[in-house]
Amino acid sequence: MNTPSPSFKVFSIRALYEWIVSLNQSPNLVVRTDYPGVRAPTQFASQADRMRFNISPKCVQGLSINVETGVISFYASFSSVHTSVSFPAEAVESCFSGETKEGLEFEVSNQAPIDPAHLARKGRPALSVVVSN
Repeated sequence: MNTPSPSFKVFSIRALYEWIVSLNQSPNLVVRTDYPGVRAPTQFASQADRMRFNISPKCVQGLSINVETGVISFYASFSSVHTSVSFPAEAVESCFSGETKEGLEFEVSNQAPIDPAHLARKGRPALSVVVSN
């Protein structure tokens, strides 16, 4: 099976979130905390490289599942400390209902996607002559 594109993953997460909330259940995400770009209070993680978040409307504030940037962000309270959490959707391993465990698992690559803007050439393009024998 081919790995789905990043946009497929973020749209799937958003759709699952809406479906789970419509059932009056608690959407949960399991996130790889060792993935580049993850900002989370990892001292509260139950595993060294994974963290589970209940992102139901009663547990988080300001939830954003941004399909353009592929970033998921929200505010949550950890040990009574209001904390900003954000991570790329690519870091999400699963999205499921906390009550029924229904949802989807996703593959998480070991590398962050390459930013095409970073690969853009600076200056004018140049051609060179190649002589073959």
